[in-house]
Amino acid sequence: MLNPARPVLSATSPTMSSDCAWPPSPTTSSVDEPLTMYIFVRRDLQSTLGWPGGSVISQACHASTAVLHEARDDPDVHEYLGALNSMHKVVFEAKDLAHLDKIARLFRESDMTIHAWEERPEMIRTAIATKPYRRSTVAGVLKKCRVSLFK
Repeated sequence: MLNPARPVLSATSPTMSSDCAWPPSPTTSSVDEPLTMYIFVRRDLQSTLGWPGGSVISQACHASTAVLHEARDDPDVHEYLGALNSMHKVVFEAKDLAHLDKIARLFRESDMTIHAWEERPEMIRTAIATKPYRRSTVAGVLKKCRVSLFK
């Protein structure tokens, strides 16, 4: 049963926040080059450590949720979340922990917002997610990362 005191939001209804226009007005660059989240997950979690596929997928979910929360006041995050039915994410594989740490370092050196997820209580870094960026912004860093799509 719906609570009448709590409005239901849908992809076509306005948000409750007055500082985030709904729907966002698309800019030329958002139509030509959409905001995209870039997610990097350790391949060795499954291939070497034997983690189930669902557990590996949840690491990407944790990292992406965390970075969106941490960057929640960023205008690009507002635009990204404002287009719920057309979100873009690309998931890459990092070979192992050393590769994941290298990727994190390259993004941080470029002053890009990321979240490196650490699974607890094991204290194992498992995934990285960026806040939403346009491809042209991250292209140089991606080339240095030497990654392939997660399959």
